[in-house]
Amino acid sequence: MKKPRLFSLVIILLVTTLSLTSCDNIIINNDFTIDQRAIHQSKQVYKYLKNQETRELKELFCEKSDLLNDLTAEIEGAYEFIDGEIISCGEIKTGSESASYRRFKVVRYHVEVDIYEVITDTGYEYNIYLGYQMVDEEEKDIEGLLDIDIIDETSYESAIELYGEDEVDINDFRYVIGRWEDK
Repeated sequence: MKKPRLFSLVIILLVTTLSLTSCDNIIINNDFTIDQRAIHQSKQVYKYLKNQETRELKELFCEKSDLLNDLTAEIEGAYEFIDGEIISCGEIKTGSESASYRRFKVVRYHVEVDIYEVITDTGYEYNIYLGYQMVDEEEKDIEGLLDIDIIDETSYESAIELYGEDEVDINDFRYVIGRWEDK
């Protein structure tokens, strides 16, 4: 009788430990998990792009992106890249993520958030990919929004239909705000 109880207790402890140590449950600021905070900020990015609120969007970027880029010009360029006014979006969800720990404490946490099916009043569809450094104990100037990658899905798919997938480069249908790795 004691073996099944002990086995059940071990299983419960194992499941509890795994759920408490998974990336989705990392708590910051005693309010949100890191992923919840990234989703919340991504909803703000969507709203600021939709309403063309340049100053508010610029404030979400990390210090390094702001220092190495002309974010105001890049954000205003995004408004020109997007054909028409944004009227809706589909799902907003976290994509890839990575974390580094030191002594059971998160010292670096990166997450990607994807905003799918951003539709404009002209019928164009875009997907928007956001890169965040949510925690970085070693380089505080890169905490925040790193970059915004906007893909014109409508034109990209049309080009593939016209020329074939091997002849089309997705970079021809991409607009990036804030990227500094190459600078």
